[in-house]
Amino acid sequence: MASGIKSPIYIDLRGIISHPRLLKMVADEIWGSITGAQVELLCGVPYSGLPIAVTISVTKQVPLLLVRKEIKEHGTKKEIEGFYHPHQECVLIEDLVTTGGSVLNVAEMLRKNGLQANHVAVLVDREQGAREQLQEHGITLHAVITAKEMFAVLKQEGRLTAEEFAKVDAFFNA
Repeated sequence: MASGIKSPIYIDLRGIISHPRLLKMVADEIWGSITGAQVELLCGVPYSGLPIAVTISVTKQVPLLLVRKEIKEHGTKKEIEGFYHPHQECVLIEDLVTTGGSVLNVAEMLRKNGLQANHVAVLVDREQGAREQLQEHGITLHAVITAKEMFAVLKQEGRLTAEEFAKVDAFFNA
């Protein structure tokens, strides 16, 4: 994985973008997970969080910012695209978090440009240190579901065998 962790499972949520109804359902669930935040702006964490953030922005009428992963050498050379004012609260949107590294990079850029970046909302928390790491940097994690909860549902629904579940459970408990 991007974090360097060796894992027996890989959660790939990128295919959600090919299913508009599912994308909207995910966006609605993530939006509903945000509590205790004054949402003035949204910013999708590149690249997986972008389509979800766009969907929330359009359906909930919340302005969106785009943080560039690579700053172009031509044009405006902006790190952040979109309109904002200093001190506005920008909630980050991501599909899943493992250690929180990608979220921290985006939050740092937003903060460097005068914005508040104190909340991130995700579909899945892999429970591998992101919540604690983000908390250390003043960022509250709002997750729709944890990986353990998700795998329990998959087992209950017959999508994972008891053996597969035991392997995944052992990994998360290690």
